[in-house]
Amino acid sequence: MEELKEGVRLCPHCGYEQDSTAQPSNALNRNTILHGRYYIGNVIGQGGFGITYVGLDLVLDMKVAVKEYFPTGSVSRINSYSNEIQWDFTGSGRESWSDGIDRFLREARKMAKLDSVPAIVRVRDAF
Repeated sequence: MEELKEGVRLCPHCGYEQDSTAQPSNALNRNTILHGRYYIGNVIGQGGFGITYVGLDLVLDMKVAVKEYFPTGSVSRINSYSNEIQWDFTGSGRESWSDGIDRFLREARKMAKLDSVPAIVRVRDAF
């Protein structure tokens, strides 16, 4: 992922045409900047545990994958124009959220320890 020059719609590196595909309705908006550091691009994967995006680390100037904890059935976006989320804390929802976020962060820590394994994505940050 790299910034496109003014007026350029087609990425010379990957062939992506800017705004040619819609993001899933539950995804972060393209061009969102998280923690003042991570520029969010397209969704590259989605499952029961979360959503993964292609991103750009604005500090290190490198392509990254950004995984968002977004468990299916427990959370939704307020609307398609907002990145705000709404959690379903009915019943055991709060406990499920707490357990889920703990598992999410444990997975990130385990993957970070496998930093030298070439076949595994390198974890650089978790928040």
